[in-house]
Amino acid sequence: MIIKDLSSLEKDFCRQATENTQALKVRSMDIDMTYSLFIYYFEDYIHLSLSRYDDKDIKMDLWHELQNIGMIYPDVALNNVDDAWINEEQQQFHAKLNYEDVETWIRKED
Repeated sequence: MIIKDLSSLEKDFCRQATENTQALKVRSMDIDMTYSLFIYYFEDYIHLSLSRYDDKDIKMDLWHELQNIGMIYPDVALNNVDDAWINEEQQQFHAKLNYEDVETWIRKED
């Protein structure tokens, strides 16, 4: 599984998404040139939104594959899940990850 951080290439989108969602930060990723992954950093949790580029159904199996990686960044631990669900209407997978100090982590990066 190849995961690319596209945040610098899509910085205008990430900035606008940050403002629109009131997140502290938004990252954009590509997975295997098949899926888009958006990571929304909120004050006390991280929200993941995963969708396919094509119109095929998204399956929970993909989430299990991602979880086998364990971590995308030191702050995105895929095994520290509070909730996970599929929005079948929009064909998006969502997960809420526990993270206690998002704001401190973001300041370290900047």
